[in-house]
Amino acid sequence: MIENETIKHQLNHKTIRKFKDQTLSKEQLTTLYEVARQTSTSMFTQQFSILHITDDQKKKALREISG
Repeated sequence: MIENETIKHQLNHKTIRKFKDQTLSKEQLTTLYEVARQTSTSMFTQQFSILHITDDQKKKALREISG
């Protein structure tokens, strides 16, 4: 197998969906949005959707319907 730092990084990539109760700064959000825009997808279309929900009631409702 060919190995380099990029391949190692991709092979070790994990998605963890456990979130902290923490507000992100505008700068952090801007950085995350830019990263999302630049991230390739399985269909090579670079489409993305981000929901930025700050209302606790709406977050609770989303958790209930999404499981």
